[in-house]
Amino acid sequence: MRHLLIQIALLLFGSISFCLTLDAQVKTKDSLSIQLKEVVVEADQENISASVSTYFPTSKQKNASQSGIDLLNRMAIPQLALGAGTTINTVGNRPVAVFIDRLPATADDLKNMRTTDVKKVEYYDYPSDPRFLGNAHVVNFVMKRYEYGGYLKALGSERFIANDGQLNLFGKFQSKKFTFDLGLGASYSKSTHDFAESFETYRLPQNDGSEKTFRRTESVIAADKHNRLLWPTLKVVYNTDKITISNIVGAAFDHTPINNTTGTVGINPDKMDLTDFNKTEAMRQNSLSYSGNWNFILGKRNTINFNPVYSYTHSRQSSLYREGRAEFPNDAEDDSHSVRARLQFNHSFGNYGNLKIFCQGLFYRASTRYLGTADLHDRLTTYRIGPGLGYSLSRNKYYIYLPVGGINLS
Repeated sequence: MRHLLIQIALLLFGSISFCLTLDAQVKTKDSLSIQLKEVVVEADQENISASVSTYFPTSKQKNASQSGIDLLNRMAIPQLALGAGTTINTVGNRPVAVFIDRLPATADDLKNMRTTDVKKVEYYDYPSDPRFLGNAHVVNFVMKRYEYGGYLKALGSERFIANDGQLNLFGKFQSKKFTFDLGLGASYSKSTHDFAESFETYRLPQNDGSEKTFRRTESVIAADKHNRLLWPTLKVVYNTDKITISNIVGAAFDHTPINNTTGTVGINPDKMDLTDFNKTEAMRQNSLSYSGNWNFILGKRNTINFNPVYSYTHSRQSSLYREGRAEFPNDAEDDSHSVRARLQFNHSFGNYGNLKIFCQGLFYRASTRYLGTADLHDRLTTYRIGPGLGYSLSRNKYYIYLPVGGINLS
């Protein structure tokens, strides 16, 4: 009977997902070594000041949430408008940067978050703290800290009709000043339902000065695509009252061994007979990345931030297109390196604003080799470096920022 109910549920919903958390906490900074009598305290769930709005999630909200985004949805913070997926905007449709303990948070960080460890959620408009990297609107999760201990969390989903699935494993271990986050994710997909029809219009000048229009119609009648993706990450954070150093190393292995389509091609208005076409593709992309976020509090309202970023990507693609008796093979192999860094000194004048002096640089190198119908080796190297300074002042609902120099690192 139980197996029958499971089969009926799979037919009705076509998917299944799970979330599992295993705790191994030993001691927290919030714990006491003596036993106290039970005390019930009623407090406001929000605290709003001129510089920050602070919200305290209830135990019910934290226990019912599976991710940081899920918790924000349940808290219904009035300044936020949450869209589909992981998109977070203000109610005025401005982007919101997300941080965890004043460190930049990725979508995977929010997905793997243990929501029962959230102490409070802070919302800032034009924060003066340089650790928020100059973002205009910020959400910061303040987490419970452990003397030592941690947890394991597993998230998984499977869609039987779409024939794809995903598994995320995440582990956190904390030992006094050090925190280690280890993540491993994997996904697969097999699709045979990508049917489509596309149109292309060509306008060709004629000898008599007129223009003749042709319309090329491509109809896909069968498709088969397989994809596998694996991504490990390691994050190490050293945190004291005056120093915060975060280093993240990650990799991604993306492989599409099969991406085949077959269909027909026709051209109007010549009413040519439909021609069969077949396209086979394969792709493999491996990447390695590093991201650092170093913050130092020097005293006397002075701080220093350093943000180095490096990424390497190697990709290889091959394809063969057949249309009638014609064949068009194409292969491409690409290697790219990207380095970005920003060093910034900050000084706060209190109510009279903030001054920052910075230097940032970019280096990018790419090498691409094309083979097949065309043989080409393309190389690109670019680098930029530029100093700059900026002054910011925030007054109630008004914010002024005056920058000089700097470069675009995007």
